[in-house]
Amino acid sequence: MAVAAYLVYSLLFSLITAVFFLPGQIRHSIALSTARTTASGQPLPPGYQDSITSIATAGAYLAAGVGLALACVLLLGTILRWRWVYYAQMILGVLAVISIMQSLVGLAGHALALPLPLVLIGVLGSAAAIGLSVWMFVLWRRYKRAWAYQEVTRPIT
Repeated sequence: MAVAAYLVYSLLFSLITAVFFLPGQIRHSIALSTARTTASGQPLPPGYQDSITSIATAGAYLAAGVGLALACVLLLGTILRWRWVYYAQMILGVLAVISIMQSLVGLAGHALALPLPLVLIGVLGSAAAIGLSVWMFVLWRRYKRAWAYQEVTRPIT
């Protein structure tokens, strides 16, 4: 159930950051890009920045929806103890190292896309994912099966 709890945390954290911080970050990045383009002397068509911002925001929300669907499938697979979900969770937990490295680089270069408290919460969540992944691997080695449960044999009557 620790994996299911982590998935719920991850799902809520991703939804909060996507809804409250993603649109502003997209607008800011596109405004910087168009300002650099116009400063270099290249004219942009009227309404260009608004249309690119709308397309990028729609794409980001589509990606967030796909991520939400994937997280729901992983949560369902965790509850139903699907074997492939166990191995996927182990791999995704190890890949959380990338998230920690990205956050540390952002902290060092002062290029944070999120406020500092949310970055720290994200780093703690990624550290928890790595810990869960290591714990799942140890249990897999000990019990020689996914989800580390022992089969119950029923007597023949």
